[in-house]
Amino acid sequence: MSEEKPKTQAETAAEDVASADVETEPTEPRDGVDPVEAEAVEITIDDPDEPAASTESVEAQAESEEPDELETARAEAGEYKDRWMRSAAELDNYRRRVARDYEQQIARSGERILSAVIGPLDNLARGIETARKAEDGPDLEGFIGGMELVYGQFMAALEREQVRVMEPVGEQFDPNQHEALVAVENADSPPNIVLEVVERGYWIGDRVLRHAKVVVSKSASEDDAPRDGASEDEAVSEEE
Repeated sequence: MSEEKPKTQAETAAEDVASADVETEPTEPRDGVDPVEAEAVEITIDDPDEPAASTESVEAQAESEEPDELETARAEAGEYKDRWMRSAAELDNYRRRVARDYEQQIARSGERILSAVIGPLDNLARGIETARKAEDGPDLEGFIGGMELVYGQFMAALEREQVRVMEPVGEQFDPNQHEALVAVENADSPPNIVLEVVERGYWIGDRVLRHAKVVVSKSASEDDAPRDGASEDEAVSEEE
């Protein structure tokens, strides 16, 4: 047998490198886990800051959106308030305008009535002045005719304003239209019938302008009528 030659330093270094390569060879997967998946899991575990960064970005985005919604709501509320104030001001102006127009309408109505009355009033004044200046005394027939003319002018002016005279004689007494001054017995009329007008009443349209003051009829007085439950004989005996 031939003797082994001693290894040189270079050969010894080569053997060491070969043995190191064998030890670093990849091993078989354990428990059926793919080396690629294992590496991915390890990467996920080794980088725990990534999920936290994602959560912080979502919160930052939500915070950035909240002020925008608040500002929008405030702007809408301001717009609604401005509209409400404008509507309230317009309503107040409308009420004032209606009240002013109503007052002006009443004033114009009064002026119209007074203008219609002025003409007959002037004729009445002229008739009175003429009667006073007559040398032989006033012409009674002429004076009466003039007064009738003035009266007709007055009534025509009232009729243009829808004013009518009440004529309640012979009608049933109505407290909504009439004011009874006195009640008298009348054998020809049933009770509560208007017999006479003391002061005339007037209508304006369908409303009462002034109640008529009237005299109404009544039944027999209570002193003459038998009391309730008393016979006629008792009533006659009491009279005797």
